[in-house]
Amino acid sequence: MPALLASENDIKSFSMTGQRRDLNREKFKSENLLAVLNNPESNANKNLKYLRNAMDVRSELKQFHPCSQMKCLSKGRSDIVVIKRGKGPESVFAIHNMTENKINYQLNDNDLPKIIDNDFNTHDFLTSTKYNCKNISLDPFQVIWLSAL
Repeated sequence: MPALLASENDIKSFSMTGQRRDLNREKFKSENLLAVLNNPESNANKNLKYLRNAMDVRSELKQFHPCSQMKCLSKGRSDIVVIKRGKGPESVFAIHNMTENKINYQLNDNDLPKIIDNDFNTHDFLTSTKYNCKNISLDPFQVIWLSAL
């Protein structure tokens, strides 16, 4: 729950017990929680809206069906995880920056179109942002779901 709500670490509990697991164990009061959830500017509200959008998008994409093909394209890397879902030109590439640093990534896969007519040849299903598959810039901990245009 604390991660979903983007809650602050509970340093007071941690300092009292010395147990690391207490650091992320915020105690919630229902009236405070409702106020935070109803505030469109709160991190919790923004997090839940983003996650709801991701779940809605995911439910509409056949590439995320449990029986859809899946392949890891980032073997041997610890900074990025790239999972290809589906096959052919309609594949979706779930790309996760696992670091606190901005990174650049070049997507290489046989299913990407051979002829690229423009600089922005893929789009992110989560934000509708267009990307060039040869130069993808990811913010810290950013996740994108790319598909060819």
